[in-house]
Amino acid sequence: MIYRKNLTPQAGRAFFPRGLKQPDTGYRFSLDSLLLACFSECAPGERILDLGTGCGVAGLGLLILHPKADLRITGLDISDELLTCARQNIFQLGFENQFSAQAQDLRFIKSSRSFLPESFDCALCNPPYRSLRQGRLSPSAPKNQARFETSGTLEDFLRAGAYLLKNKGRMNLVFPSASLNTLLLKLSACRLEPKRIRFVQAREKSRSSIFLLRAVKNANPGLIIDPPLILYSEQKERNIIRFEARRFCPFLAPDDDAVPESDKPERSMRNTEREAPETQNL
Repeated sequence: MIYRKNLTPQAGRAFFPRGLKQPDTGYRFSLDSLLLACFSECAPGERILDLGTGCGVAGLGLLILHPKADLRITGLDISDELLTCARQNIFQLGFENQFSAQAQDLRFIKSSRSFLPESFDCALCNPPYRSLRQGRLSPSAPKNQARFETSGTLEDFLRAGAYLLKNKGRMNLVFPSASLNTLLLKLSACRLEPKRIRFVQAREKSRSSIFLLRAVKNANPGLIIDPPLILYSEQKERNIIRFEARRFCPFLAPDDDAVPESDKPERSMRNTEREAPETQNL
């Protein structure tokens, strides 16, 4: 991924997410994080928590989408390499006064003196989605941390979010569709009530491979299921983003073929449907 050091903050924001600093090898952010940023709602002046911030893409996307909201974002991650990238991206885009990237093992959040309980209004979360028994580990430690529960389980992420969110605070997540039941059960155990869900499909006739979900701490039951978000036209020889998908997420390029390979985000690897391999394009 090319890191454009000479861009002004305004130009960098217009070019986002292309040009973000990422590790030279290993983990790359995917479309999942961009969709998560666009799904998450916020009010002016809110404190936002970005759990597993990586290179900061979800939190940065939220700030770019809401330039006048005066948001304050705290991104937490266990990887020093990714935190270095996140801090460079925050500086490059001119968000030093709004976005802080900090090292924190979420398994020990309650013993941290840096964070008080119920101190955030909203959280973003793109958690690891495979146990160590599911799939083959990568030679890259950062990739394993992002995809496998090597440095924290799904429960660790949800418990940390529930601990730091205020009463009625919102938790926004992106997760594999095949693991919907698992997430719903673990949200309930953390007093996080699902309130809105939107399934994402590569194409109209594809099965959903991921979904976006908003849960509210200590809320009453009541779930809204939005129409599915369909990313690509049926023209399979080219990945042409649908107008509705670009309207939902303006960070998606109108035509993938017009973007250099070095500047494209990685596709989500969350497909588990062998019958529908085209969903791997998510």
